[in-house]
Amino acid sequence: MKTPIFAFTLSIIMCLAARAELKWEQTSVELHPAANDKQAVGHFKYQNVGTTPVHFKSVHASCGCTTAQSQKEEVPPGDKGEITATFNIGDRTGTQVKTVTVETDEAANQK
Repeated sequence: MKTPIFAFTLSIIMCLAARAELKWEQTSVELHPAANDKQAVGHFKYQNVGTTPVHFKSVHASCGCTTAQSQKEEVPPGDKGEITATFNIGDRTGTQVKTVTVETDEAANQK
């Protein structure tokens, strides 16, 4: 049996706001679950390095076999958190690529 390789990619959609900015540790992760694992879980950590709160408008996965959620709806300046993405492996084998889309109210072009 082949061990599945699983990759999450984080897409970030930003809307207009003043000086809010999430800094992400990583926007993609490659996981190598064991052959008997039922799930693969990816973590996307962030920090608001801006001067105003960031609000999550939506967090969703690209398919029904994957779920994604945020720890909180609002991230105050200086605060940290993470988005957790969980892929239900089922009978899938081989490389699987899933996308998590995050929509916030932070400005797209702040600099």
